[in-house]
Amino acid sequence: MVELYLSKRNKEQALAITESLDATSSLEKNVIQIESESKKEETLILDLDQFLFAMADNNYTTIYFMKDAVLRKHLLRVKIKNLQDQLSKYPSILRTHKSFLVNKQKIVSLEGNARSLNIILDGYNGKLPVSRSISRELLVS
Repeated sequence: MVELYLSKRNKEQALAITESLDATSSLEKNVIQIESESKKEETLILDLDQFLFAMADNNYTTIYFMKDAVLRKHLLRVKIKNLQDQLSKYPSILRTHKSFLVNKQKIVSLEGNARSLNIILDGYNGKLPVSRSISRELLVS
């Protein structure tokens, strides 16, 4: 009876340790998990290197990422603020505009002046706007 109790307790402790190690290793591998606010949608899992940017539209956000050298996008029901909170542990992802989160590692160049600054990203043909409150140095560093 005691052996059964101890065995069960040890299994639970081992499981808890394994889960905490898995969570730590996913951070070390730079794996991004983006959870939707809708219970029906699955979690989007990406490498940090794949993530380019996220563009908000009311309660929905479109995630742009590279997969197999092809630009892909995925629409999720998540507000940009909630997405920013989910990705806050990744310092290379910045809120550059009220509607955009950008991976700093993917910035190729900046165009424009302080009044109309735009970001050019690797793998994306368009330009992303930058808020006037964001300094050029923050994006380049």
